[in-house]
Amino acid sequence: MTNAFLPLLRAADAARIVNVSSEVGSITTMSDANGPLAPLTNLAYAASKAGLNMATALYAKELGDTSIKVNGAIPGYN
Repeated sequence: MTNAFLPLLRAADAARIVNVSSEVGSITTMSDANGPLAPLTNLAYAASKAGLNMATALYAKELGDTSIKVNGAIPGYN
């Protein structure tokens, strides 16, 4: 991870990285032609959320041996 904030996160008592994503970033969900999100076709948004999900997973893996917690959140919609 090359991040200018990493030294600050390492120095914090309770460091957290929380990325706000979307179910639209799930390849499985978006591949379901009969699913509730099937009508959504915004490629740029879906691709950016899929990328964010992968970045979150890789950050969690890289920082797994530290006290820094890494989470992804999907707030949902109404």
